[in-house]
Amino acid sequence: MTSLGKSIGREKFPFAYLKFLDISSMSLKDLYYYVAVLKKMDPLLLRVRKDEIYHMILAREIPGGGFGKTPGSRPAYLEETHFAIEALNLMGEKPGNISENAVYISGLQNPNGGFRRSPYGGISSPENTWRAVECLKILEGML
Repeated sequence: MTSLGKSIGREKFPFAYLKFLDISSMSLKDLYYYVAVLKKMDPLLLRVRKDEIYHMILAREIPGGGFGKTPGSRPAYLEETHFAIEALNLMGEKPGNISENAVYISGLQNPNGGFRRSPYGGISSPENTWRAVECLKILEGML
């Protein structure tokens, strides 16, 4: 058990919750947070569920780059793409096509240098710009 697990007390640590949680319909955002908490609190459970999580994430990868909200959905949005790439990175895994994802994310850059969330247009925001830069940095490290 981690020192954090010891500090909150074993009886309060969410082992059963994490172990038996149905992740089959989780959003990419929730999968990312699930992976993040398992990595910190229960790395063994992460190793046990890694394959399942990995395939759930890859099922949402869209040919041409990006990740959709659900398997087979379009378009890809930056938020889902960011959560997918972050979760894969935490698990030491890679998306199906690193370069397609990098091209997709780069294509979200607006003329002002910032990034939007959608391939169909939108305004730049600091949040979207951070997501894009973070993803591109992670993808670069995966090459």
